[in-house]
Amino acid sequence: MRFHVAAILLVGLTAAAFADEPTPPRTMMDFYRLAAVAERQGETGAARDHYRAGLAVVPQSPHLWLGVARTSAVLQDEAACLEALQRLAALGAAFDPAGDAAVAPLLGQPEFAAAAAAIARNAAPPPPAPVVATFADPDLWNEGIACDLATGDLYAGSVKLSKLLRIRDGVESVLGASSEDGLMEILGLDVDEQRRHLWAVTGRDSTATGAPHDFGEAPRANALVRYDLESGAQLAVYPMVHDGRIHLWNDVSVAPDGTAYFTDLAASEVYRLRPGGEPEVIYNGTDYQYFNGIVVDDAGSLLYVAALEGVVVIDLGELSAALLDCPPDLYSGLGDGMAIGKGSLFIVQNNGLLNQGILRVRLDETGRRALAAETLPCGLPDGLMPYTCALGNGVLFVNGTPPFAEYDGEDFARPSVIVALPID
Repeated sequence: MRFHVAAILLVGLTAAAFADEPTPPRTMMDFYRLAAVAERQGETGAARDHYRAGLAVVPQSPHLWLGVARTSAVLQDEAACLEALQRLAALGAAFDPAGDAAVAPLLGQPEFAAAAAAIARNAAPPPPAPVVATFADPDLWNEGIACDLATGDLYAGSVKLSKLLRIRDGVESVLGASSEDGLMEILGLDVDEQRRHLWAVTGRDSTATGAPHDFGEAPRANALVRYDLESGAQLAVYPMVHDGRIHLWNDVSVAPDGTAYFTDLAASEVYRLRPGGEPEVIYNGTDYQYFNGIVVDDAGSLLYVAALEGVVVIDLGELSAALLDCPPDLYSGLGDGMAIGKGSLFIVQNNGLLNQGILRVRLDETGRRALAAETLPCGLPDGLMPYTCALGNGVLFVNGTPPFAEYDGEDFARPSVIVALPID
């Protein structure tokens, strides 16, 4: 669910886009919304101006480049349209340019055909990844996963059934359930290897259990919970104190000193929970939006947060933040779950325009700059998409779950899975 929310906000919140802007546009999303309004009103030139203004904020955004390609074609600016299509191909965008009525007539030209072919290659289905776990209950609807490196055990949460599972030697067992522990929808998970604890984010909107799933549009109960890995006992619950705003606590990562950091997608905030303390906001994303996955580095000095604009790097000493420095052809945004290790960030980009890819970003020695990136082949069973990942011993575990658009359907019959991608 974590990135699915951001995807909806980026490409589906059209109604919100048509509201008057209360303040001057500043963020990528501000300009995207203005462009959407202008396109709907037939003001194509103004729409392109807004898309380009957004690119001045986030130069690698494929959604903004797609807007430039589309509006440039309508304006019969072939050079600008071609540049945008070439940028989209380099960024790994995957779509059918022939599906756009304005772009399609240009594809007969050799340069346009070459760009379209490169985009088509991006859209090629990846080879199947080996499935290491298929959940017995097709109604489980898995979101968060974690791996205990000491034992190899996998942990998984159920959004729909409100329970935590342990997978040991391929056998499922229940670690926590709502009937016993007051769990709600289970989102992000993380293992504290040193203290032998499992952390989980749990929450539900204000409606009754079984009501249609919300994506942070309604008042919501949120909590962070902690379990003992050996006994399975719930050790602590840290509930959110309501402040009148809508919150969606989302993902969690534990630092070497036992401090838990977690995201609030609806409020675009990052929280810290020190041992023996209470949750406190340490960063409010005024410049970045829709905080999703979160990981802390091995030194406990840098925090990486998946945001709409890209991965936000937070210096935990200064509590300052900046986007991960990326090459021109690397977009680190639209991320859901993440993992860190082996000198790399692993980002689940479960957006259709990016072909629902798993991105490995190799970091420099400072941890603030991306040196290179590659998309890991991760073919999932039909009808499933990735939401999050967890590092194991020599592998990256990735989950596969149906799209959340199908969450409230009555004909659901596809179980969630976990696949394993070998990594060096």
